[in-house]
Amino acid sequence: MKLPSKDLFVFEKLDFENIQKIADLASECGLSEWTTEAYQEELKRSDSRQIMVTLYKDLIGFAIMRLISPSSHNGNSLKFEEAEILFIVIAPNFQNKNIGNNLLQKLLEEAAHIGVRTVWLEVRESNQNAINFYKNNNFFYQYRRQNYYQRPSENAWILKKDLG
Repeated sequence: MKLPSKDLFVFEKLDFENIQKIADLASECGLSEWTTEAYQEELKRSDSRQIMVTLYKDLIGFAIMRLISPSSHNGNSLKFEEAEILFIVIAPNFQNKNIGNNLLQKLLEEAAHIGVRTVWLEVRESNQNAINFYKNNNFFYQYRRQNYYQRPSENAWILKKDLG
């Protein structure tokens, strides 16, 4: 499939209006089953950052990152120095077309902008496509969590990227 101009892809904050589409896309891509309510709760969290990508107003991907490890900053506000990517999802017809890279870069730019220095994620040990994707984006293997995933039971690789 030939992609339209990259200018037609819109990256913006996830919104409640697209919750069902988000849940449907995650299910289509075989991700862990979050309910629409779980996605709604995630969007309400002050420590959560989300981005979606649309083409002609159709959802084709999304990413969710949660800020972790708050520390006191200037005595009163919290500063998050670490984050964990929970999801990066691209519709099957749009995978391997650089859209995931662009989505990840937008997420990492937002993380760096708010002071995040380290980004973590876990991936199924058998998901070689995802592992290669993250390695190509300078995430590095840290360790393995035995039997982390269920249905089917599988190990997780923990990957890390330092933002500086």
